[in-house]
Amino acid sequence: MQEYLIIILIQIYFMNITFKRIEKKQSKKDIKTLYDLLSKRNYSISHEIMPDFERHKKFVKSNPYRAWYIIYFKEKAVGSFYLSNDNSIGINIEDHQDIECLKEILIFVKNNHSPLKPIKSKRAAKFHIHISPKNSFLKSTLEKLSKKLIQITYLID
Repeated sequence: MQEYLIIILIQIYFMNITFKRIEKKQSKKDIKTLYDLLSKRNYSISHEIMPDFERHKKFVKSNPYRAWYIIYFKEKAVGSFYLSNDNSIGINIEDHQDIECLKEILIFVKNNHSPLKPIKSKRAAKFHIHISPKNSFLKSTLEKLSKKLIQITYLID
């Protein structure tokens, strides 16, 4: 009986995670949601200073990614993820989300997208994830999922 209840609870949990694709013509609501998520983010690779809303809006409208999604848990935006043309996946989720949320993202990507063809020294043949070295939650979660560490990157000033 207890195993059956656990299975039911897991199924309910998964039904509460949804992904909303950011369309080429973004809604004001999506742009605002992405900005709110950005302002709450604890880790960043792409910027050191939080952009103002207008700069953010311009960035979103430039359609910088191959695909971009907002992650909802129980109808609350808890993060976003995107696929770039170099086959990288950027994942930004609140730290209190658990391993199941990350699993669902990876399953969704695998089931709905294919990596672009590799280009030697420019684009890997498989999807890969860049994370901030300060993001111990995402790092430990990827390790628990047995994802292979392939690179550490440093900036040269």
